[in-house]
Amino acid sequence: MIAFFCPRQVSQLLFGTPDHARVATLSLLAAGATILNAHFFLDLMPEKRAFLYVTFSTTVTILSLGLSVLTVVFLRRGVEGMVESILVANVVALTLLVFHSARSLPFRLSGGVARELLRLGIPLIPSSFFLFILQQANQYILQ
Repeated sequence: MIAFFCPRQVSQLLFGTPDHARVATLSLLAAGATILNAHFFLDLMPEKRAFLYVTFSTTVTILSLGLSVLTVVFLRRGVEGMVESILVANVVALTLLVFHSARSLPFRLSGGVARELLRLGIPLIPSSFFLFILQQANQYILQ
């Protein structure tokens, strides 16, 4: 949400200049996709699904590396290409994992569960934001 409403301010905070608003937005979206993927990957970790876990993890890693080489080396998009590659790989992974998990999970809505999730999740938003900043520090240093 922060990335969409004030990308220039986020860029100023992360990079010291508002010129990298697109990279900041893409980075926040990629971090969000990575966080969403974590739950689905954890669902695959029990021994009976170890093969699927390794398959999905390997596929995402190879896709991310391949797209990174394509965008950075061949398309010469630099940091923006790297972040785009990470975002695309995580969105593809999220799509595959959601389709895989949707077969075994019943769908239902519960107001009580939604309130409990918000009560537990809202305090995690600042920590996720600062985790994102820590994870992106290496790209800032490389510049």
